[in-house]
This record gives sequence, structure tokens and C-alpha cells, in this order.
Amino acid sequence: MITERDYNKISDDVYKVDSRKVKRPYQTGQEVADGKYVIINAKENVDNGMQAMAVAPIMGYDEKKTPIPNYSEVVIAYAGTNSENIADLVTDGKMIGLGDTEAYGFHPNRMMIPAQSATALDFAKQVEKEVKRKNPNAVITTTGHSLGQSLAMYVGLKQGYANVGYNGPDIHKMISDKEIKYMQEHPEQFRNYRNKHDDIGNVMGNVTKTAIYPKVTKGKDNIKNSISDHSLTNWQFTKDGQLKDLDGKVVTDKVVSAYAQTIAVMARITAKSEQLAKGGYSSREQIFLDTVQGAAVAQGMAAAAQAGADDIEQVVKEGVEKAKSLWEAIDFTAYQELSYDEVVSLFASQGATYESIVTETQSTLEVGQTNAGTKAEAFTTLKGQVDQVIQANIATDKNLAKDIENWTR
Repeated sequence: MITERDYNKISDDVYKVDSRKVKRPYQTGQEVADGKYVIINAKENVDNGMQAMAVAPIMGYDEKKTPIPNYSEVVIAYAGTNSENIADLVTDGKMIGLGDTEAYGFHPNRMMIPAQSATALDFAKQVEKEVKRKNPNAVITTTGHSLGQSLAMYVGLKQGYANVGYNGPDIHKMISDKEIKYMQEHPEQFRNYRNKHDDIGNVMGNVTKTAIYPKVTKGKDNIKNSISDHSLTNWQFTKDGQLKDLDGKVVTDKVVSAYAQTIAVMARITAKSEQLAKGGYSSREQIFLDTVQGAAVAQGMAAAAQAGADDIEQVVKEGVEKAKSLWEAIDFTAYQELSYDEVVSLFASQGATYESIVTETQSTLEVGQTNAGTKAEAFTTLKGQVDQVIQANIATDKNLAKDIENWTR
């Protein structure tokens, strides 16, 4: 599963697609995010200042040492504003501040150009078409920083993707009242982590109710706080890549991430259902909707169960480590009137032994871990069974197969 630290790294690296920022802009085939991901598509629109890239985890290398993408998970990332690019500033202001997303912004040289939201959406559709050819079951998510996160939320809303990003201004001016209501009701799909001290990220308020405010410290430089508090580097993460607050508390657990994927897919199914309903459902269209909905629910249950099992595994590790630390903290040599063995016997008489503190704790926690793992395997098996039924339906109904193929591309 892609971690929140991965999203942070990817959001930072997408800025290097900008030819105005770097001499050698990142292109397809480039490794990013500390070498964990490879760019499978990159786009720079020099007219409106939009930069984007799609990345996939690296699953290995070929004989030429070229990274091989894993198309099971793909992230589409968008770059934030380049303050030195006038076209970028103009289109950003019209889009975020005035809601101009209908296709055109006003260029300084008096040319009409596409709004960044339009080119961002076009790029996502292109990426999805290419990715689904490689893997029809690929999961696509979006990310970005600042304006890039605003674009990532917009595309996630329009395309039915889950989103994780940082310091993005609210997009309520860019969308309809119905879409605002949807975002308010499904904030899990859009995790927009913001610094409460960040004047830039908070400029448009939080009308969509998607901003998440972890406990953070305010920038040390009182003069440049607006820039410091807006930075990607302020965020802190656990060893396994989850975002944590100032107190070290994990902000969002992995189960929420799995749930977000299901919410996003169900939004796409709902949109397709409304589209088909305009002419009345045929029996084949009803089977189609039941098929994709069944697949989405099965995938969501399996992902949530596995995420829960992973979280429990981490809890078990931490619990055992704390139990061992507690035992090791006991100083049996601190009692001068008694020998070491006598002190150990005294503690044991009160039930304080290595077995009771460490071994029994570990055994109890591992029982829960085993049960969670068993349930996760059961949901994975169920998903496989659902997939088999779907494939059987597709094999006997060519029209249904064509519908699903078009839907997943």
C-alpha cells in the first residue's frame, strides 16, 4: 500500500517536471520518491503552467537495468504554483479564486488557454486509459502539494479516485453545490493535510470539510512563516510511513485508506448508474452494474481486512517491545539487603515474572494477530471467488465484457 510519506515524496518530486525550475525536467522512466517509484507518464503544459506525472511502484529491473513498473497501484501527482511563471499565477488565481474551470484562462499574451483543471483532468483520463490496458484492476490515486493538491482533489472528485495530499487550498469555487455536498459527506476520499498556521493552504477556507489539521508546530522564522508553514518538509512520519502529529500520534490509520478506495470506486459506479438510468436499465446494464459493484465491495473488504491485520501486527510488535522494556527496567540489584535471586523470587511471588510480563503478553497479542490474519485471508479468498464469478459472466456475455472493458479504461 502506498504510504502517506510516499505521497509526500511524490508531491515534492513532481515539481521537477517543470522546465522553469530544473535544467533537466523529470521524464518517463525516471525514478522518484527515493527510488521506490518510476514515472510512467509526465506532462508539462507551458501555456498554463500545469505539470503532472503518473508513477508506479518499481517491481524490479530488466537486463538493461530499466525499472519495471508495478501497475497494480498508480499515483497521479500535480505540481503546485511556480511563482516565477506568470501564466501559472494567472490561471491559478482565476481557477482557485474565481472557479474558472470551463476550459479557458486568460494568458498574458492575450491568447486563450486551457485552465489547469482542464489539462489536469485530460492528463488523468489519458493515464487511466493507458494503465487499465496494462492492468484492468489497477488502483489509481492522486496527490499534490499546494495548488497541486487542489488539482489532485478536483481530479479525484471528477474521476472517482482516492486522494492524499498536502496544504491544498479548498476547491469549492471550482465545483457544483452537489459536488461540495458529496465532498462534505465523504471526506475519507480526500485527505487534505493542512498546517493550521499555513496562510497559503488555508486561503480559501474549508467549505468542502476535507482539510485535516494534525497538531504541528509553527514555523520558527516569524518573517517567513507563510512559506515555512506551507512547506512539505514540516510533516513527520512513522517508520512505516504513516503521518504523525507533534505528539507522535498516527493521524489516519490504514483501514481508512482502504475505505477511501471503496468510497471512490462506488462514486464512479453511482455516476455510471445515473448515466444508464436516463434511458432505463436493460437487463444487461443491470448485470453490469451489479458486477462492478460486487467487485468494488469485495476489493474494499479485502483491502480493509488486510489493513486492519497490518495495523494489529504493528500493535503487537509495539506491545511486546514495551513489555520487554518494562521487564528490563526492573533493577533487581537495587535491594542491598537481599540477594539477586531473593529479589527475583519476591517479585515472582507477586506474579511479576518474565513469563507473566513478556511471554503471556506476547501470546495474548499474537492470538489477536492470528485471528485478524485469518479474517484477512478469508476476505481475500472471498474477493477471489467474486472475481471468478465476474470472469465467468464476462466469458459468456461478450456485450457485458465490452461494457466492463470500456468502463475500466
